Amino acid sequence: DSSSERRAVPPRTSRRTTAMGGAVRANAALILLSRLALTVAQPSPYPTPFPTFGPTPVPSPAPTWGANRGATAIVLFSTAIICLIVPGLGLYHAGLSRSLDAVNAIAMKIIALAAVAFQWFLVGWTLCFSGAMHIRPFSHTYQLEIGSLQRMLLWDTRVDEGMWDGKSHVSQRAYCIFQLSFAIIAPCLLSSAVACRLRPVPWFIFVLLWTTFVYDPVVFWVWNYEGWLYRYGVIDYAGALPLLIASGASGFVLSAFVGNRPSFRDFEDDVHHSTPTALVGSVMVWFGWVGLMLGAALSADEEGEQATISAHISSAASLAAWMVLEQRELGYMTSSCITHGTIVGVVAVLASGPYVAPAGSIIMGAIASVATYYGRRLTKHPRLRVDDTFEAFGFYFFAGMTSLLLTGVFAYYFGPDGMVKGDALQPWRQFVAMVAVTLYSGGATFILAVAISIFMRIRTTSEEEEEGVDIALHQQSIMYDKYGENLHEAELGSFANYWWDDWLYIWSVLVALWGVVVAVALAVLASIVVCCESCTMAIKSCLTSGCGFFYRSIWSVEEKRRQAAVRVGLRQGQPTLPDASESDSDGEDYGGDSDEDF
Repeated sequence: DSSSERRAVPPRTSRRTTAMGGAVRANAALILLSRLALTVAQPSPYPTPFPTFGPTPVPSPAPTWGANRGATAIVLFSTAIICLIVPGLGLYHAGLSRSLDAVNAIAMKIIALAAVAFQWFLVGWTLCFSGAMHIRPFSHTYQLEIGSLQRMLLWDTRVDEGMWDGKSHVSQRAYCIFQLSFAIIAPCLLSSAVACRLRPVPWFIFVLLWTTFVYDPVVFWVWNYEGWLYRYGVIDYAGALPLLIASGASGFVLSAFVGNRPSFRDFEDDVHHSTPTALVGSVMVWFGWVGLMLGAALSADEEGEQATISAHISSAASLAAWMVLEQRELGYMTSSCITHGTIVGVVAVLASGPYVAPAGSIIMGAIASVATYYGRRLTKHPRLRVDDTFEAFGFYFFAGMTSLLLTGVFAYYFGPDGMVKGDALQPWRQFVAMVAVTLYSGGATFILAVAISIFMRIRTTSEEEEEGVDIALHQQSIMYDKYGENLHEAELGSFANYWWDDWLYIWSVLVALWGVVVAVALAVLASIVVCCESCTMAIKSCLTSGCGFFYRSIWSVEEKRRQAAVRVGLRQGQPTLPDASESDSDGEDYGGDSDEDF
């Protein structure tokens, strides 16, 4: 039958449809596999603990910036200024020490910087600013007053999000670097109590352990949302507890543990081998503390402005009070009035910051100056006799104590209330926090010192201390070389005769370099905050003006020194004459000047 034969033969279009259906299915499978591969290859929005290997992943879309760029720029700029405290303390203590111990006074600060930076990125950051650590020994969960290891090695620390789950204005990593500068300052302040007596390796190990078991827990108590002092209501704006109280108490205990120097009786009066060096270092420290007060506000707002104003006013009041005390007791003003008075005024408002009115800052600076002026003599009392080398306990501890207690009295603005605003218990809270941190820091420091002394010798010998620890520990000194030859008796050209010209030359170079750095930093800060098209021209202008000032400063000082050297050579009978191009405009060269004109 023809009809049945036609029904038995499949139509020609069925084969074409089957082939097209297979191609569609194959294409869909390829698209599915490609999308799956892209999904797997895309990086996770959260950091990974180990690097991934294989083909280069497809970059994910740029994340939205959760933190404020302007606030982050302010914090980073303040961090750069705070870093001046470390070399400033080194120069400050080197100028106050003997010439045989000046190198060690600076080296201890650099060793502490390296140790804290390593410890901070390893465990310090997570122990201070992550969630509280919980343990469960016997089916019961206990919360420890220390951070967990959630952010070890900067794990889960985002650049594109603010601190505390994105609720802050500052980037997490910017805040991490900002807090690192705080952690570096604390052992540098502690080193002022035991300078010129500790060996480098035990000091490095002690700083690692002290930062982990003393500084980090105190920071967690004060600034972490889950810390018991934070929940208790303690006011500490910029670190009076972890920086001043903890380092001062630990320095007192450590200096008592290692013992006094053999010549401690000879150091009852200040022995300054280089007063200008100490003055320059104190100015750097003062400038760094002001930057710390500015950055602690974490934004460019009225809190930072008020904190900076309070720092300047308190510093002026402290200097004035110190001048009155020295004039009344000694009859004259020493260099310690400048170095100690200015720094005491700044650290006196660390706890208060913007929370106290300017009038209260004046009172706090004056009272802190009186407290430290007489408190620094406590360690030299005949019944105590603790060799606190650069007075970490009498200087920083008493300044921190004054700052904490008076903050509880005068706190008025920006949230926390003091006794003048109706909260009569706030001074008591401040006192409890001070006592708790003092006892904990002192006890933990003693345990750490005993543990380290079991395995290695901490202190230098009496012979090394009498001869100078610079040669004994570092084989370098500003007075002698490693062979024991006196450098001041060697031929140093005209440096010994014209030390003021060389000092002026060095100072001009430092000021010029600092001007260049500040100009560039301000231009970059303006470009970040304003983000306008003219920022490139501003940076070029700052670079041009700064480099020009740097060249002119060096040229002018070098020209004056060269002219003075030519005149001295002529006075000594040397036939050295200046070139014709170097003569005066009226035709007389420098050789014609008389001795009276010189």
